[in-house]
This record gives sequence, C-alpha cells and structure tokens, in this order.
Amino acid sequence: MKTYYLMRIAALLARLVPPRIAYWLCSLVGGIVFWLSPNIREAVMDNFSHVLPKATLRARRKLARQTVRNVAKNYYDVLRLPGMAKRDLDRTITIYGMEHIDDALAKGKGVILTGGHIGNFSIVAQMAAARGYTMSIIAEDIEPQKLYNFINSLRARFGLRMIKLGSAEVRTIYRLLRNNEGLMLAADRDVNDDGVPTIFFDALAAMPPGPVALALRMGTPFLPVYTYRKPDNTSVAYVSPPMEFVRTGDRDLDLKVNMRKIAEVLEEQITKNPSQWVVLQKIWDKQYTVKETTIASESPDIPSLELIPTPELTGVGRKA
Repeated sequence: MKTYYLMRIAALLARLVPPRIAYWLCSLVGGIVFWLSPNIREAVMDNFSHVLPKATLRARRKLARQTVRNVAKNYYDVLRLPGMAKRDLDRTITIYGMEHIDDALAKGKGVILTGGHIGNFSIVAQMAAARGYTMSIIAEDIEPQKLYNFINSLRARFGLRMIKLGSAEVRTIYRLLRNNEGLMLAADRDVNDDGVPTIFFDALAAMPPGPVALALRMGTPFLPVYTYRKPDNTSVAYVSPPMEFVRTGDRDLDLKVNMRKIAEVLEEQITKNPSQWVVLQKIWDKQYTVKETTIASESPDIPSLELIPTPELTGVGRKA
C-alpha cells in the first residue's frame, strides 16, 4: 500500500514539476535504484549478457544503468498523462506508419500491434486512442488492487481501454477483434507463465504465445511496432506493415515457426538501442534440456521481417 501512496504523490508532483527537471530527477532516481537494488541490477545485466555477449562487463553495466533510468522516465510519462492534452502528445511523439493500422482495419478483422518493452512502448496505443481508434491493451497485474486501478486510470486518459491479464478475458479479446478494434500486446515477457521455449538471441527463452496464437486463430493483421526515446526525451514510434505468417496446417509447428519470426524482429529492435529495452526481470530465467533446445532449433528457415527504415538514417518517412 505504501507504493500506492507514493505513486499518488508522484502523480501530483508530475503536474507541478517542469518536464526538463522531472526527467533529470528520473535519471537520478534510476541511477540510485540501479545501485541499491541488486535484484534489478543482476536481472538487467543478465539480459544484456545474452543481447551483447561480446561486450565488456563495464559496457553492459553502463547500458543496464541507462535502462533503469529509462524505466523511471516511462513511469513519469504515465504519471503526467492527466495533465496532458492531445496537442502535447503530438509535440512529444512522432509516429511513422499509422497508415498500416488503417489498412489493417479495412480488412474488418481488427488489428494486433505487438513489440517489446522498448522505449516508451505504450505510446503507440495512447496515440492511436487519442486519434480516435478504439484500442485496448493487456494490463499486467499490479498489487495492491488500488495501485492497479490507479495506474490504469492514468493510462486511460485518452480513451485507451485496459483488459485484465488472464484467461477469463479471452472472450473479451475475441469480441473486440471481431468488432474490428485494436489490441496491443507485448511479445518479450512471459508474464502468464505459459511461455513457449523459443530461440531468442543466443539461448532458449519462454516467450508468450498469445500474440501469435491470436493472429493465427482470428486471421487478424499482425503489425510489429517499435519505439525509441530520443536524447531530448521526445519519442519516435514505427508501425511496420503486417507480418506474413507461415500456415502449414500444423498448429504447433505454425506457432513455433512464427514465434521464432517474432523473436527475430525483437532481436533487431533491441540491438538498435539496447538500453531502450526496459525490462527489469530476467528473460532467460528457465533451464532447458538439450532435447528441448534441439527441438526449438529445428524450425525451417524463414526470412526475417524487414522493419520500416529509420527516418533518421534514411531521410525518408511519413509523419502521421
């Protein structure tokens, strides 16, 4: 309950403190948390040992510290949502590829937006909701319940709808997709403890099957998204064209192959800017047998999905 009251106070301060000072304070707090929370530090460092196995310990530690700072900034951005107007979002966020959402919805089967916890990852759904799209996200459980309700009330500032994590909401998810609505799901953390072993970077990791299983079952367009927090704390988001899934008629094989395709997309996104991968839990937290590793590695060769080129690098792009 103490965390709940601290968040209420932080939300009040977020409306009073200028953003420039607030982001500086977030960097300070994030650095302190990194050094005073060994569990967080060890988890992020372990993740980077898989992402950047050839990097020095010092380099990984620097990236991990910046990751925790970025997490603090993300919390601040959520806390200040009640004091923001749509024009404030437009000033701080640039999105490329919104036309892919329109094209997907034109098919009448809804749209699934998925990616990792990268950058200020929830802003794509916030922006879509602010622009009139009916958009929902799966809200991970937070204890106590009062804190869960409070955080989700902040996230709903622009009309974004929250769906509680768990099998009880499966019908709700099916219904919203049949109603041609949008759903945003993260694909890099197994929070429901039903993950499928998937090669991710250099080892097996339990990855959530939900996003791929939904798209295969419902025929819903599946759009990878990627966000990046710039040095000035504005954000850029990219919505990619829909993925082409492999469909062999073998449900288990299709799930396995397409989850590996998602993992390849996440690998590309994360390696662009590793410190933007704001996951504070160990991803490679399970031990697998040699047999399990061999089975997971036997997928047929599938071409990697090409993401939308980064406008900063190519000089092209469409601002929605």
